Amino acid sequence: MNKKDLGKYQSISLEEMQESLLGDLNEFDRVCKEIGCTYFLGYGTLLGAIRHDGFIPWDDDVDVWMFRKDYEKFLKEAPGKLKGNYFLQNVVTDKHFKMLHVACKIRNDNTTLIEEWNKKYHQGGFIDIFPLDYVGDNPEEFFKLKKRCAFLQSLKMRISFKELSGVKKYIRIMLQLIFKLVPARVIHNYIQSKVELVRENDKSSNPQVTTGLDDILKDMYTKEQFFPVKYHKFGQAEFMIPNDPDAILKTLYGDYMSLPDESQRIAHGLFYGDKNYKAYEGKDDNSAVIKTDNYTTLSQ
Repeated sequence: MNKKDLGKYQSISLEEMQESLLGDLNEFDRVCKEIGCTYFLGYGTLLGAIRHDGFIPWDDDVDVWMFRKDYEKFLKEAPGKLKGNYFLQNVVTDKHFKMLHVACKIRNDNTTLIEEWNKKYHQGGFIDIFPLDYVGDNPEEFFKLKKRCAFLQSLKMRISFKELSGVKKYIRIMLQLIFKLVPARVIHNYIQSKVELVRENDKSSNPQVTTGLDDILKDMYTKEQFFPVKYHKFGQAEFMIPNDPDAILKTLYGDYMSLPDESQRIAHGLFYGDKNYKAYEGKDDNSAVIKTDNYTTLSQ
């Protein structure tokens, strides 16, 4: 999809986009219950649940967390349970996908969301799924692994070189160019080899939890903040949330109940509907696109 083609398509409202995402979340919840996996609404979706009993009014994405064992069970069993219009996406299932900082997405074939132009990976509307790992009895070693994995992931991310200066800027440019030649799956496999080193951390005496080695963020929680899981109103439905959402949201956002300045209450992109996603290249003129240029997980 080229930007010049966007004029062919008819936009939909943010509210219609949220309605579509709510349907996606209902399907995700159904599958998790069927296969016996626990999840938690996360980031801006959790904030929306607590502050608004639904989506943040200007939000346009869904984020969920899963502890590592449930996450891996979901990866194994969900593809056979998801209805026909959903696709589980990672670097294994979609060879063109390179967003290593988001380990897994559930894509909806009935919508399209262009995060990057002129790319071949599946760009249906999505739910981001983030694994959680226990830090274990050697936190220092864990975070060394996490820092290394985050650095490798970042080499496949779009970045602004305006934030860098001097020698660091040119080193970064050189590394970005070199790693263009390295398949995303190679980095993914390396990270998975490090996951093996922390897989049994849930058996340690340390209750600390963080976003997984697959994630670049460094936020820290405790097991007790997540369990026992609770259900919370979200629109016309209820979904799983952590046991202590207040503590988690304060870690992420500070005074999370205060609304941000009106200038910051913006959606991530422009939205379009699509009745039959296959691949955005070669679509007929009746299909459409949901577009975003500035996607971020930590929307407030």
